[in-house]
Amino acid sequence: TQSEDGYYLLFKNTGTKGNSTSLTLLDTNRYQCVYLWYYMPNLSDGVELYVQGERVPSSNGTWKHYQARLLTIWDDPISAVSGLNPKGFVAIDDVSVSETACEELTRSNEGFDCGNKTINIERVCDFVTDCDDGTDEKDCGQCDFSESSCGWKNHSLTNMGPTSWRREAIGSVENSPQTGSDGRRHGHYLLLRKNGKKKNDYSAPAGLDSPVIRNTNKLCTLSFYYNYAFIEGVDQLQRGRV
Repeated sequence: TQSEDGYYLLFKNTGTKGNSTSLTLLDTNRYQCVYLWYYMPNLSDGVELYVQGERVPSSNGTWKHYQARLLTIWDDPISAVSGLNPKGFVAIDDVSVSETACEELTRSNEGFDCGNKTINIERVCDFVTDCDDGTDEKDCGQCDFSESSCGWKNHSLTNMGPTSWRREAIGSVENSPQTGSDGRRHGHYLLLRKNGKKKNDYSAPAGLDSPVIRNTNKLCTLSFYYNYAFIEGVDQLQRGRV
């Protein structure tokens, strides 16, 4: 959706009315909500889309969002059924299932100011640009820290121990790297620094919280560059639960 790159699932009319295909959910007891984007052309007797046996309204030639509560009796909750029109098809994209109930996912009324309009906070950092200036997808994790922290938060309790992550100018701290990962000598990076004066006081970890990134896929990855001098007792970088 809203992208010229990537892939979606497509079911084309087979020419035989009643032919169908389904997406199977292996663990029906784990998830409570399913949501997806779908596209169907505006024509009669094309392909029909069903979610848990309920027919989904035609999207009339546009991408539309659909969300439904998952019932454990359905192990193939999403189905497409062929009609007679040879031009019929249905495309689905950004399919997600959640362990959280649909009502809780849509409960937030918090807004995000785009400048000329306001969107729901749930549409921020979801890989779909909703603001005309793209600000809703700006501070969403990708960052070289030169201009800002890009949504990364270093003010949580996990970052207030003996050591903490700080945004520092390149090379401004003694023994720190003199360039960024791309060779630049100006700008900023994140640096893990000692807070107290007590020697070798590195007993507690320092945490860094990412912005909330929505609409993710199992193929999404976390990648970064790192550079550190060896200090006795400090030799581990760990990522938290994603």
